[in-house]
Amino acid sequence: MALLALGALYARLTQRGRAAQTILFVATVPAALAGNVVRVVLTALLVNFQVGDITAEPLHTLLGLSVFLFAFVMLHTGSVILRRIRP
Repeated sequence: MALLALGALYARLTQRGRAAQTILFVATVPAALAGNVVRVVLTALLVNFQVGDITAEPLHTLLGLSVFLFAFVMLHTGSVILRRIRP
């Protein structure tokens, strides 16, 4: 939910037209899903290599932040592409 709110705000601040804002906002959902895939893969790799307790802090928090970071990078990339297509 927080990522949807961030996506809505980011779309509103970076895009001029309603269509571009809507496209970027809707792109938040696949970006969040992709971010969660990254988190699951990182968790699986860390468990496979037996890197301590995955649920302990700060590792758990860092994995959660990786979702936001990855999704935000995807949103920013989409924003740049939309601005080039629709100046």
